[in-house]
Formats: sequence, structure tokens, C-alpha cells
Amino acid sequence: MDIVCFGQQNWDVCWTAKQQLMTRLAERGHRVLYVDPMPAEPESAARLARAPEYGVPGLHRIGPRDLWVYSYLRVQGLRWRLNRLRFHRMVPRVLAEIGFHAPVGLCLHPMQLPVMERAGCRAWVYYAVDEYTAYGETPEWERRIIRDQENSILERAELVLAVSPRLHERFARTNPESHLLENGSDAEHYHPDRLDRIAVHPAMADLSGPVVGLFGQIDDRIDQDLVVELARRHPDWTFAMAGRVRGIDPARLEAEPNIRLLGFQPYEVLPNFAKAVDAWWLPYVQSELTNACNPLKLFEYLATGKPVVATPLDGIRSTRDYVDLASGVDGFDAALTAGLADPGKGRAERLAATAANDWYDRVDRLEAFLERAAAIAAARGRPEARALIS
Repeated sequence: MDIVCFGQQNWDVCWTAKQQLMTRLAERGHRVLYVDPMPAEPESAARLARAPEYGVPGLHRIGPRDLWVYSYLRVQGLRWRLNRLRFHRMVPRVLAEIGFHAPVGLCLHPMQLPVMERAGCRAWVYYAVDEYTAYGETPEWERRIIRDQENSILERAELVLAVSPRLHERFARTNPESHLLENGSDAEHYHPDRLDRIAVHPAMADLSGPVVGLFGQIDDRIDQDLVVELARRHPDWTFAMAGRVRGIDPARLEAEPNIRLLGFQPYEVLPNFAKAVDAWWLPYVQSELTNACNPLKLFEYLATGKPVVATPLDGIRSTRDYVDLASGVDGFDAALTAGLADPGKGRAERLAATAANDWYDRVDRLEAFLERAAAIAAARGRPEARALIS
């Protein structure tokens, strides 16, 4: 198949589910184009403009397989709305440049609907990886637009995917072709045997005492009160947190001597970070956003075989047999203390769960869903491609 993925985050921001799935689809012989939702950052834009690989600036190939990324290059001096309109109209040119015809469209964010409408897709699949209206910094007017766009996609898409049970249950009320597709794990990347062979991350080399680890974005989903209180209870533990800090003032965390904020770490060095960790935790607050998520980091934690303690979120129902669920300071204290005391307990179950839920399983299912969407569109008598909107 020719597959166009309309992303929820630019490709080069960080390595997450989008890269895991798209690279594996390309490995299987599909031709894949990933469309960044936002214009390229200045540094990337300058690089792409200097050495264009194709006739459309911003279009570049990733690796040896048939995987392309299109990053829109903003026109300086052009108003935001006009740049946005120009971006929408560039997509058909990009598809023509690489010879895509009537692709299957995979949309990861409702605000990408106007772009997808211009791509001439023969079938639409919507895959929600978050509750997009629940982010605290999103103004009410934008939430209304996002929800209206999402409702439109739910009604028009041949097939709908949700990363968590809560999203799946909501989508199924609108579209009967709604299915659950949770995150997976890269078992090889984090496997304990590999961790044994590699060096500890330099930022972790001087840590003393048990290390409780967390990686991923550090934002208002993190229960800062819980983190600070537990750090004060256990001054002999180190709480290492790797990730971008967004939407919160990190001063409270930085004030505790045994909390280490290590900043963003590229995907390729996360195993070096994981090597120094004795137990993982996911100290999230309970909210509309967190209960609708299916944290990717949780599956990556499990792949290391080490103990994992997490807030009992709706979106992690499937992991409850091998993740210790805890609430409040006392609950996390008891669960982490037990995990650190006996790290081997449940290790086999965690590794078995990882093997059963790796990205190869997820791409098997995604591939089948994309094929089903194309078959549904054909059965409905749709033309080979939806009409392009000029």
C-alpha cells in the first residue's frame, strides 16, 4: 500500500509510536509518507532548504526503505493563515513527486483533517493517541475546534483506532468500525541482556543508593506533590527524571537534592539511562487526560524487566497483572520499597508481557486495519480516490 500518515507531532521531536509503526510498515514493503503537522523548526528548515532531495522543498527520505517525511518550510513574511493554506495545498504536490496514487490516509490528530482532505486518499483511518481536548494549556475555543474536527473524522472515516479503552468506548458510540490499538514496546532495545552489555549513561554514573527512574515528558500529568514528598521520605534514594519539562515550573523538583532532572535524552541512549535504574515509576495525577492515555513509557519500562509502579489509570488496564498499581504517597512508598527489596519478583511475567506486546505485534494489527479500511471503502463503492480539493 501507499500510506500517508498525518502526524500529531513533527517527526524529529522525539522517537515515539509514530516512528516505531511507520518504519516497520516501510520495512514490510509499504511506501509511507509522514506529514509533519507543524512547519519545520528554523534549524531543520535551513538544512532542508540547503540540500533539497526532491522537487518539493522539505520532502526528504528516511533510511533505505520507502519512507519519506514532509516538513513544510514556512515562507517568511507570509501571514500564519496563508502559510497554513499553502501547506495544505502542497500535499498533493508532495504525493505527485514521489508517485503516490490513491493512498490510504492515517490521521493522528483531528487538526490534520484539512490536509488529509486534499490528499486524494481512497480510505481514511483515524488513530487517536491522546485525548486532545484535555491538555490544560489548550484554550476553550481551540478545544471546540478540535472536538468538531474529531467528530467529523469519526463520522467519515472507514475505520477508527484508539490507543486506550476510554477513547475506544467513546469512539464506538459514533463509528461501529472502532478498535483498540495500544502502544507497544521495543523488546530488543531495552532487553536486560543488552543493558548488561552497555555502559551507564554518564549523567547517571555518580548516583548513589537505589535509583527510581522515569523518562518521558515532565509536565502537569506528573504529581509533583507526590514526587517531592517521597523524595523527602527517602533521602538515600535518587529520583532520576529524563525528559523535556513543559508547562510546569521545575523549581520545586530541582530544590530536592535527590531529584535529578536530566533533560531530554535521545531514544538511542535511553537504554544507557535504564541500566542505572533499579525501579521505575509513573506518578501521574488522575485526570481526564491521563485516564485516556496509554503511556508508551510504561511498556518501555516493562521491557527492562525491572519493577514498575504506576498510578491506577484507566488506560493501563491491560498491564495490571505485571505493574504494581499505587495511590498516594503511602501507596507508592510501599510498592517501590517492595520492588527495590525484591527486584526479581515478577520479572519473568514482565518480560513475557513485553514479548507479547512488542511493536511487531502492533504493526501486524495496524497493517490489517489499514487493509480492512481499504476494503470497506471499496465495498461502499467509493471511487479509487476521494476527489482532490483545490
